[in-house]
Amino acid sequence: MLAGCSGPADADAPGTLDGSDDPAAAAVQITGVVVGFVGMGMVVENHSSLTLKSVAIVVNEGGAEGGYRFRIQELGPNTTNTYLTQVFRNPEGESLDPDAVKVQKFALYADTPEGRGVWRGAY
Repeated sequence: MLAGCSGPADADAPGTLDGSDDPAAAAVQITGVVVGFVGMGMVVENHSSLTLKSVAIVVNEGGAEGGYRFRIQELGPNTTNTYLTQVFRNPEGESLDPDAVKVQKFALYADTPEGRGVWRGAY
């Protein structure tokens, strides 16, 4: 099931890419992105013509467990990528286990030509 609706943080951990996932730093609304949970994977689709850079994908942002984050260098235009849920980590370093944690909402932060942006979706 993919989260297709869109709406209007932590410091980078060692070994991650630059790029804030602080909502206050995201001034641009990203469109054309879909993030969803399928089995043991997260599907990330970029239907726009933009290459999104310094991408931070966040599951259950602001939740009790602190949210689960994964960063990638870029998400090319018109691409679909799947990432195992185990690469998404909370602030304590624990992997996302969809059998134990209900996946409810998503955020994607990225650098765009207009500045740092965000896309949000939920089930």
